[in-house]
Amino acid sequence: MADRRAKKKGRLERGSFLALPHDYIRAAQFNEMSPKAVKAFLQLAAQYRGTNNGLLALPRSQLKKLGWASHHTLRAALAELVDTGWAVVTRPGGKHAATLYALTIWAVDDCGMRHQHPATATASNDWRNHKRWGSDCPPQGHQVPQSPTEAHRHAA
Repeated sequence: MADRRAKKKGRLERGSFLALPHDYIRAAQFNEMSPKAVKAFLQLAAQYRGTNNGLLALPRSQLKKLGWASHHTLRAALAELVDTGWAVVTRPGGKHAATLYALTIWAVDDCGMRHQHPATATASNDWRNHKRWGSDCPPQGHQVPQSPTEAHRHAA
């Protein structure tokens, strides 16, 4: 009976879904990500099944199927996720193995010996500690590149 009602209401489709709390999506750190990084984040998150955070991957063999034009674009998007604290590498890739990731919005799961990252009891949410900076306020110890004209002016 439930299936008949669902069919009548147009809700018969079944499958997994991704629920993201609104505070993640509304966070400045999420909105500052490039569209390609957001796409990679969503594609990794769509693989999460509750016990496999740490085994998430976007392998080269799936590039075209997932809508990526080049490996370099995907690699840059994944590097942005890691740099901004939305993901961590749990196992570096190799010649015949994809790089595995865990998203920091969930605890890293113990997946046997399939990745090298220790399991965690809670999500690290490393992305909350990431701060973007403008050219007027670089992080301590970071040098803002100068144009050749400015470098010459300061040298004189």
